[in-house]
Order: sequence, then structure tokens, then C-alpha cells
Amino acid sequence: MARLIARSPARTATLVRRGPWLALGLTLLAVGVGSNRVFELAPRAVVAGEWWRIFTCHLVHFSSAHAVGDIVAFAVWAGLVEAISRRLFVTVTSVAAFVVGVGVLTSCPAVRHYGGLSALDVALATTLLCVLATSRWLRRVRGARFIIAVIAALHVSKAAYELAVGKAVLAPDLGAGVTLLPAAHLFGAAAGVLGWLAWWKGASLALDSAPLGEDGHLRCGERL
Repeated sequence: MARLIARSPARTATLVRRGPWLALGLTLLAVGVGSNRVFELAPRAVVAGEWWRIFTCHLVHFSSAHAVGDIVAFAVWAGLVEAISRRLFVTVTSVAAFVVGVGVLTSCPAVRHYGGLSALDVALATTLLCVLATSRWLRRVRGARFIIAVIAALHVSKAAYELAVGKAVLAPDLGAGVTLLPAAHLFGAAAGVLGWLAWWKGASLALDSAPLGEDGHLRCGERL
């Protein structure tokens, strides 16, 4: 009992340190921003000097249907990526926010208003696939390569379908006046790979070593 009590503060400190708090904070921020047009990506406003819209536009959603899917997906993907590495999460989110914002601004001249977390969702999901595909420990698990290949194929197929049809697979109806921008998802996927590569050079995952720590508990990753 004494040992259990002694371990409790350490475990609490670990939970506080390793919890997906950034993911939770950004999720709540997106909920709070709602449909506030002050934060959306509007080319004229950016040209006028409001460059910060490139980053804040991802928090804006134009309808409840648009918001629910994006925010729930972000909470899941962001929480998983931050559980692996907080530095990875910060790197990918920052790179994706910039790449997607600039990409939409420069290559989609017909778009007058842009917002939503879906492109960042794609970036985080792509990053997670990269992490799984390059994990030496996971590749030793029987059937893991096949499962990862299937998930990757579904991920690519989803992007291809949305690019061809112009509608989201999971949320085809985003509300009146709101349409999917497949190009943003492509930018998001590219940013997910770029962010993962930038992080990968200086990071080492616990998934790439023994899956159990010295205390016998499963370790999902290191705070790098």
C-alpha cells in the first residue's frame, strides 16, 4: 500500500506532463471561435496586411455540419499524434497550418472565404500513418504491415474520391453555401509528410524500441 501511495504522485505528474493538452486546447479554441468571420481566410484581408488569417482560418467553421465532423476528427487525430510526441504534434500542426493557408491563398484564386480543420485533420492522419509505417517495433507484429497498407490505401482512396466528386466522404452535406475544397486536403497530406520528415530527423519513438518500460507498462511514445 505504501508503494502504491508513493507511486501515485509520480503517475499523476506523468499524466499531467504527457496528456494531450495542446490538442484539447486547440479543440476547445475551435469550438469557441465558431463561425467568426474575423478569423477566416479572405484573400483581400490577407493582402491588406491581416496575414494571421493564414493560421486562424483553420479554426473557423461556417455551419454546424461543417464544424462537428472537423472538430471531432481533429480531437481524435490530434490527441493520438500528441500522445506519440508533443513536438511532432506542434511541428505538423504548424507546418500544415502554414502550407494549407498559403496553398489555398496562392493556388485557389476563385476561393473568397476559406475555413475549417479538415485539411489539418488530413495532415495529422497522414502523419500518424507515416509513424506507424516506419515503426520497427510495429513492423515486427504479425499482420501489422498488411493492416497499415490497407489503412493507407483507404486514406488515399478517400482523397482521390473527394478530389473527383468534390464532396467529403464522411460529411457530404456541409450546409448551405459550404463546399469541400479537395485541394486543401492535398496540401494537408503533403504538409503531414513534410512535418513528419522535419520531426523524424531528431526524434526517436518508444515504439521503435521495446514496447514495455522498466515498470512493465506500455509506452506509446516519448515527449520529444
